[in-house]
Amino acid sequence: MGLLDGRAAFISGTGGGQGRAAALVFAREGARVFGCDYNAEGAAETVEMVRAAGGVMDSLHPCDLTDPAQAAEWIRAGKAALGMATPVVKYEATKTVLERAGVPAPLAVVAAMAVA
Repeated sequence: MGLLDGRAAFISGTGGGQGRAAALVFAREGARVFGCDYNAEGAAETVEMVRAAGGVMDSLHPCDLTDPAQAAEWIRAGKAALGMATPVVKYEATKTVLERAGVPAPLAVVAAMAVA
């Protein structure tokens, strides 16, 4: 049983680096992950890595979260893909964008806080 069984995670920047690492950890801990990145190739690789490890992940890519319309589409698509369970959010300076897209501030938390 993982720390995040039954939870959903919106994770930005999943095309590599911290976003990829967070997606892998969250999925390993049982979260259903919905990611995004402007780097479509890297984001697709992360989805495959999560799935190969037995996790559940979908992604919207390419996606530029500096564009409010794309940020809103990421949230809409994620809600549909995840069935909108109570989300845990890991972000890279996207808290304001997420709030503008309709994700309540209490759900826009740092990954370390969500796992603790």
